[in-house]
Amino acid sequence: MPLFVKARSFLRNLFLSRRVEADLDKEVHSHLELMIEENVRAGMPPHEAQRAARIELGGVEQVKEQVRDSRTGAFLDSLLQDLRFALRQLHRSPGFAVTAVLILALGIAANVIVFGVLQSLILRQLDVPHAEQVMTLQPKDGGPFVSNPEMRDVRDDNTVFSAVAAYEFQDFGLEANGVTRPVWGCTVSGQYFEVVGIKPFLGRLLDRADDDHPGASEAAVISWSAWQGDFGADPNILGTTIRIDKHPYTIVGVTPEGFHGTEKIAQLDIFVPMANEASLDGFNWLESRSYKNLFSLVRIKDGVPLPQAQAGLNAIADRIARQYPKDEEGLALKLARPGLVGDFLGGPARALRLA
Repeated sequence: MPLFVKARSFLRNLFLSRRVEADLDKEVHSHLELMIEENVRAGMPPHEAQRAARIELGGVEQVKEQVRDSRTGAFLDSLLQDLRFALRQLHRSPGFAVTAVLILALGIAANVIVFGVLQSLILRQLDVPHAEQVMTLQPKDGGPFVSNPEMRDVRDDNTVFSAVAAYEFQDFGLEANGVTRPVWGCTVSGQYFEVVGIKPFLGRLLDRADDDHPGASEAAVISWSAWQGDFGADPNILGTTIRIDKHPYTIVGVTPEGFHGTEKIAQLDIFVPMANEASLDGFNWLESRSYKNLFSLVRIKDGVPLPQAQAGLNAIADRIARQYPKDEEGLALKLARPGLVGDFLGGPARALRLA
């Protein structure tokens, strides 16, 4: 059927439905009368001719329904009929109508909230350059935690990663303008910002050469949001000494707008060197293989496919297990999507994130 004819038929069925129905009823009954006349001419009594014609036709209403189903735009007509019926029912029972609307609204709101959380925590990709190359290491126990010596071994003994970093969440007390407020932040190893691949908005970011050894200057990088909110977007903020947990730090850089770490659970506003934080505790857990309390990030080298990167990681884990059998027996590390949740939630979350 030509497109013009289809369109004309669709519009006629939609806007002239009463006329179309009247024509259909007339046509079906005319056809029935012709069948009855033919049966009478064949010698049947009138009542038998009518009965035989109806049986052969299959029922007037059934024939009408078959014709309606075959029309162009029949689905829309059926939908409109259902809507009209639903509106009539709601009009007859206003109390039920209000209850139904409220339940529907609550259901939609709940789905929007759930999807928003799912999108933020699991589905949304990291907002960093070439995010597909950024991964985390997942030990065989399924948890996210590794030790600093393990991360150092991976960093120094691999051929598939361009940068490897460890980090740990901290709830800091940031003192600004005489007021101390709680903020979330991270202690990070030297290649953290190299892994995430961002550029500073002001100053510099923490790096391996200057900030990844005990005794380094106590530098701090703050987020763009903290620079705006706590320090009034002071253009001379670099070099300013602030107090974090009552300890002096020097601000050396500001992250670009919108960057708050690789997690989506909390907004991270402070980044300080892990090396200095470890020395402040009195126990150098940076050298302890039993202190498995760090998150990890790696950036896969350009041109290295994920299976090759995983194979390289497997070889490193095997060597670590053989070299340190007491602490690392059976060590296995798997590349996974980064984040506090996601791959660490198990199979359903992995399926959602990798879909």
